[in-house]
Amino acid sequence: MKFHLIAGSSLVGVTTAGFVGAVDITLGGSIDLGVEFGVNKSNANLTFSDSYNSIALYLNAAGTTDAGLKYGGSFSLGTTASIEFNPYVESSVNYLVKATVEGASDIMAALYNVSGGGAVSSPDVVAVKINSSWRSVDDVRTDYLVSAAPSFSSSNICKIAGRGTASSGVFAGPLNSTNAEEAALVSGGYLPVGQLAVMGSTTVAAGATETISLAAGGSLVTTHGATAQITQTTNLTASFANPAAATAAITRYHFLVKGAVDMDGGGAVTNDTVTDALVYVGPFMEVQMASSTTKLVVGAACVQGLNDSDAAYYLDNVSKVMTASDASIYIEGGFGKLTLQTSDYAGSVSAIAGAGDQADISADGLVVVGESVGLLGANPFVAIDLAPDSALGQLELLTGASVNLGGLIAAFDVKVGSDDLIAVDTWDLGVDYALGGLSVGFAADSNNDWGLSASVASGGFAVDAEFGATGNEDHTKSGLVYSVVGATSLNGFGISLGLDQDLKTSFGVSYDIGALNLYAGYDVADEGGAVGAALSF
Repeated sequence: MKFHLIAGSSLVGVTTAGFVGAVDITLGGSIDLGVEFGVNKSNANLTFSDSYNSIALYLNAAGTTDAGLKYGGSFSLGTTASIEFNPYVESSVNYLVKATVEGASDIMAALYNVSGGGAVSSPDVVAVKINSSWRSVDDVRTDYLVSAAPSFSSSNICKIAGRGTASSGVFAGPLNSTNAEEAALVSGGYLPVGQLAVMGSTTVAAGATETISLAAGGSLVTTHGATAQITQTTNLTASFANPAAATAAITRYHFLVKGAVDMDGGGAVTNDTVTDALVYVGPFMEVQMASSTTKLVVGAACVQGLNDSDAAYYLDNVSKVMTASDASIYIEGGFGKLTLQTSDYAGSVSAIAGAGDQADISADGLVVVGESVGLLGANPFVAIDLAPDSALGQLELLTGASVNLGGLIAAFDVKVGSDDLIAVDTWDLGVDYALGGLSVGFAADSNNDWGLSASVASGGFAVDAEFGATGNEDHTKSGLVYSVVGATSLNGFGISLGLDQDLKTSFGVSYDIGALNLYAGYDVADEGGAVGAALSF
C-alpha cells in the first residue's frame, strides 16, 4: 500500500517560437521515496516490508494560431520495474518475437507458354504463385519466433465440507494424518482438514523406493450429496524414494491428485463437472456474503475458470526503466475540441461511493473524444475507443453531456456498442452543486448503485463525506457504504483522519518544506501504511 497525503507539482513554463504563434511548454515532475510497514500473519508486531521509489516527469505543450485555433499535447514519463506487452498472435498461437526480411532481389526464370511453346520474357514477370501464395520481388516475408505457449487454461479450486465416505484408496486429509482420521472418514465422519488425495504406503524404509499404482475412479461422497472424483482416466503411477541417510521411515505419504465436483448432488460428475479441480475438504467451510457477513456452511463450492484472452505479459527488469504513458493531443476551435488520447476516459459524471462508474471507456486502443459547446451551457461529447481488430459493431462508444446552471451542474453518460451500436449497455447520472466552501453531489448508474457526497471547508479545516449503496452484481459485496475524512493544515503541517462503514480508521500526517513533502500514514483496514518523502518540481 502506498499512502500519499499530498500529490502536487510545481511546474516551470517555457515559451518557444517557430510555429504560427507562440508555444508554451510546461515541464514538471516528482520523486517519491518511502517504505511500507504493517502487520502480517506471521508477525503480530508492526514490521517494515517493501521500500518503493518512483520518478515521474510531465510535459505539456500548448499554442494558438493567428486564426485563434488552439492546439496542444501532453505525456508523462515514469519509472517501472516491469514492462507490459502484447504477444503476436498467429493461428491462435502467441509469439514473443516477429522477424521480417525483405523479399527476393530478382526473379530468375526460363519460361514458355503452355500453348505454342513460345518463350516468355522473364523481366516482365512480377510475381510467381508458389504453394498457393504469390511471391514477388517486393514482398516482405514474416515469421513468428519464440512461442509463448504457457497461456492460462481453465482451472478450478473447490472446497467440500461436512460428513463423507471415501471409496477404497481415496483419502481427504493432511499429509501427516493418522489411521484414526482415515477410519473416521471411511465410516462417514466429519471430513478432516486437507486436500483430496490418493493413499500411499504406510511406510517407506530408509533408502528404499516404493511405486504406487491406483486405478482411476475413486470418489468421495458427502452425506449432503456433493461428490468429488479422481478425474484421471488412466492408472496413477509414481515412485517415491526415502534418502538412504534418513534415520527413520517416511510414514503415510499421500499422492495429491485433481478431482471434479458434482455440485447439484445428482450422483454423477456430468452436468456440473468442474474439470482440473484442486479439491480441498474439511468439516465445514467459511463463506463471505455480499452483505459482508460470514457464514459456516457444508456442501461444495468452487472458484472456477481463468480467461486466457485477458492474459497480460510482463518483463521483470533488474532495474527500473522509464516508460511513457497518458499521451494526448488536441485541437480546439469554434467547432469544439477534438482530443486523441491513449488513457481511459470516464465521461462527464464523477463517481461517488462506487456509483456513477459504469459508463466508462477502458482504453484498448486510441480513444477519440469530441466535445462541443451547446445551448444553455450544455457541453455534449462523444468518445470512441478504436481498439485494434474490433469490428464496427463491437467498438465502445460513450456519449453524454454536462449542463452548468450557475453553480448547479447536471451530467449524464451513456455507453453503447459492446454487442450492438444502437443498444444502451450502461449509463451514469450525476448532479453537483457548489456554494462557497460547501459542495454536495449525487451519482447513480445502470447497476442501481447510488451515492451522495458532501464537502465543507472553512478556516483551514475540511471535511469530506460519502454515503451510498453499491453491489448489485453476482458475487460482489452489497449494502450501504460510507466514509468520512477530516483534514487540517497549519504552517506546513497537515493531519487527516478517516472512518469507513466497517468502523476502520485511517490517519496521516505531513509536513511541507518548500517543494518537499514528508508524509506518514496508516490504514487499519489494510493493516499497513507508509513513511516517505515526495519532491515536486
